[in-house]
Amino acid sequence: MGTISWIVLLFSISICAARFNVVYLSYGLSFPLLKSAVLGSRLLQSTEQSAENSDYLKITMHVFSGRRDPVWTIPSTFPTYQEILREVNAFNPSPFDSRLGYRGFTIDIYTAGELSSSKSVGNRQDVRLERLLLNTVESRVPDGDTHPLGDGVFQMVRHELP
Repeated sequence: MGTISWIVLLFSISICAARFNVVYLSYGLSFPLLKSAVLGSRLLQSTEQSAENSDYLKITMHVFSGRRDPVWTIPSTFPTYQEILREVNAFNPSPFDSRLGYRGFTIDIYTAGELSSSKSVGNRQDVRLERLLLNTVESRVPDGDTHPLGDGVFQMVRHELP
């Protein structure tokens, strides 16, 4: 590998490291792969910038004690976004039970990338809305996680909802 190739390799790795705060190295890592990683990083950045100017819902399911509750985003392009937004806007916020297990959801409404309102729906306070929200995360990976929620979590929450 020539000097220029090493410079490009190190520069590409530093860009990826700065973007993701993680560097994964393996033997035989080729320049096209690094180029793809850099281009993917730019695509991710442009997607994040466009999300800053869009409408979306940020959902927190209050279900765990002792570990972070799952949080996920529902973009305005999601099939049931408008239906969920109507339900949320028609619903009067309710408090959470002080118990273990599923306690409800918090729905943060973002308009043009800015938080415009936040509502909480406690366990069994609006079962239709709770089911709609639960269905939006199934088979999706919550923010900051590496895999979808386990079936046990869904079964527990579904069991709580009549």
